[in-house]
Amino acid sequence: MSVANKPLLAALLSPKAADEFLNQYWPKRPFVAQSDPARWPALLRGEELASVQNLAKRYRGSLRFTHGRKSDQMIQIDRVDPSILFEMGLTLNFEDIGPYVPGTPEFLRGLESELGLNEGSLVMSAFASPFQDGLSCHFDAQDVISLQLHGTKRFHYAPVQELAMPYGTQYISGGKPYDELYAQAQNGFPENKNVKFETAAMKPGSVLFLPRGTWHYTEASEPSLSLSITISPPTLLDCAMEQIRWLLLQDSAWREPLYGATGNGTLNTKLHTHAKQLLARLPQLVASLSPEDLIQAPIPVAKRLDQINENSRFQRIPDAALELEVESDKSPQGTKVVAIRLGHSDSTDRISARLEISSEVLMVFRWIEEQRKPFTAAEVQKAFPQISFEELKKILITLTRAQFIKMFWFAELAPQARVGAVSRET
Repeated sequence: MSVANKPLLAALLSPKAADEFLNQYWPKRPFVAQSDPARWPALLRGEELASVQNLAKRYRGSLRFTHGRKSDQMIQIDRVDPSILFEMGLTLNFEDIGPYVPGTPEFLRGLESELGLNEGSLVMSAFASPFQDGLSCHFDAQDVISLQLHGTKRFHYAPVQELAMPYGTQYISGGKPYDELYAQAQNGFPENKNVKFETAAMKPGSVLFLPRGTWHYTEASEPSLSLSITISPPTLLDCAMEQIRWLLLQDSAWREPLYGATGNGTLNTKLHTHAKQLLARLPQLVASLSPEDLIQAPIPVAKRLDQINENSRFQRIPDAALELEVESDKSPQGTKVVAIRLGHSDSTDRISARLEISSEVLMVFRWIEEQRKPFTAAEVQKAFPQISFEELKKILITLTRAQFIKMFWFAELAPQARVGAVSRET
């Protein structure tokens, strides 16, 4: 993976270190680098992050604190000056500094792009620890990039041996497991006993990447302020569960309630038979999915519109209507002004867009207006072969943004798995 066109990573690490990180460590191996903080992006050198006190004055978000030497619990607190807690010898977690440090959202979106992550995968928090305090030992179900801003601390870390790629949230050895961990702990719940830790000596400019599922704890050698970029892209599990749900919703057999779930009567027997038949055809249903369906599941509509192809599916939104307002002589054929009106009653009525279009484009609009069932971009092309596909894409994008049609974000159920393949007799 080349570091060309990756200016943020190059600034955080140096071009050479960024290349090493991307090609040898990301996303599954810990990585430590020492950089020059003077080269870091401006927001990391701004007044808001010049000290714990400066950040405390500006921060109005969610705050947590702990006393890492004596407790493994982080406690939520509101309406307290963070500086007071810090002076009391407590370690603070400013959970999301994005709204309070100018330039943070743009920085995170840029870093997501350079790492090949979905938008919204990164959140930036801050940790402040007084002398000799820090965080107790735990692991996270997210990847983390730690940036040391001020002071020094020791960051001890080691891989969790009992499981890979943990899903869920933070876990403390010997603590109460979260529900999702029971399914993952096939080799027993993770423990940090007899674990060999490595240590990163963090000073201003130090960068540490820890993959999810890495034990770690910290000790401040002097008052310390650091940033943590939490990396939480969607998982394949999340995307698969979402897409399978949309497939199941397309089949009335799966939408049926659990009639007869209790008792031993006829309905109970029919319910068990029905469930058995549905499970038997589940592989056919899942076969409707492609790898792209999973990978593209989190992509927002705005970006999906850039990827329209012949198989892209759309459906007319029932409460939207076309309204021809003006016809003029601005072109040899005459142009028309069309309003797209939304709302099914006077109280909800509004216009989402006014568009000046040609007579030819109006014909496409009218064709789409007549559709009651879902249709593909290929079907639009078939109806209007004289118009280039690129022009038809522009029309579909315009009508989607105007809320006249909706672009589907889920896979289509394969014909062999459709409604009627299994049905319950009444």
